[in-house]
Amino acid sequence: ALCNQGVKFTNAYAAAAVCSPTRASLLTGRHPSRNGVSDWIRPPGGSPKPRVVRGGTEYLDDPERLLLVPPPPRGLPLEEVTLAEALSRDGYATGHIGKWHLGGRHALPLDQGFDSNQGGQVFGQPASYFDPYGRKGRGLPGLPPRKPGEHLTDRETDEAVRFIWQNRDRPFFLNLWHHAVHAPLQGRADLVEKYAQLGQRQAHYAAMVAGVDESIGTLMGVLDELGLSQNTLVIFTSDNGGRTPLGDNAPLRGGKGLPYEGGLRVPQIVRFPGRIPPAISLVPVTSVDLFPT
Repeated sequence: ALCNQGVKFTNAYAAAAVCSPTRASLLTGRHPSRNGVSDWIRPPGGSPKPRVVRGGTEYLDDPERLLLVPPPPRGLPLEEVTLAEALSRDGYATGHIGKWHLGGRHALPLDQGFDSNQGGQVFGQPASYFDPYGRKGRGLPGLPPRKPGEHLTDRETDEAVRFIWQNRDRPFFLNLWHHAVHAPLQGRADLVEKYAQLGQRQAHYAAMVAGVDESIGTLMGVLDELGLSQNTLVIFTSDNGGRTPLGDNAPLRGGKGLPYEGGLRVPQIVRFPGRIPPAISLVPVTSVDLFPT
C-alpha cells in the first residue's frame, strides 16, 4: 500500500551494513566516517578485544575479520546535531520509540533532542519480545510491564498511536524504530502458526516481518482517521540488508554485516499524499540523505 501511495526507491542504501552507523547517519545527515559511529555499538562491560596499531591508527585485532576494524564507539557524540534537535528548535514534539543502539547513559534519546523515549537503550535488541521484555531486571526504559506476554511490536505500535493522538494539533517528529526483525527471533504466536502452516521455513522471522507490516498499516490508518495524512511525511526504510541465511537477498550478494549489495541495499518508501506523487525511483539514495533533504 505504501508503494502505491508514495515513491518506491529501488536503489536505496544504508550507510553501513550494520545498524548503529546507519542510525547515526540518519539522525545526523553525516557519513559514519564523519560522525564517529562506524561500527555497531557494544554494550558496556563486554570483554575488550585486543588492539593493534597500523600507521599510527588503532584498530581491533580480530583474526576473524579480513579487514581492519576501528575500535567501536561508545555512542553518538553529543556534539553532533541530530534531526530531533533541529526539529525541536522549530517547535516540533519529538518522540523516540523502539530500538536505539546509539549509546547508553548520557547518550540516550533524551540526551539527543527527543522529548520522550520508550524502548531506547544501549543494547541493540530486547532480552525478550514478550512483556516484560527482559530478564534479571533488564527491561526496556519507558515501557513498564503492561500485559504479560504482549508482543513488543504491538506495544510499540500502541505507543506510537498514543504519541500521534497526543500531538495531533502540533507539528511532531515520531522516530519509530521497531526492534523487529532483530534477534531473538520471537514472533507473535498467531502469526507464527499462520506461516508455519504455509510451510514457511523461518516462521518466526516471517511472523516478525508481518507484525511490522501490520504496525505500519495501523499507523497509516490513524493518520487517515485524524486527517493528518496530507500533512505528514512518512519514511519507511531499514538500517542494513536482510540477515542471511534467515532471509534471501538474491540476486544480491551477501547480507547484513557484509559490505556487498545484499548488506547495504534496503527498502525505502516515502509517502506524502498530495505533495509527492506515487512513483518508482531508480535514483541511488542513502540514509545520509534524509536529514539534509
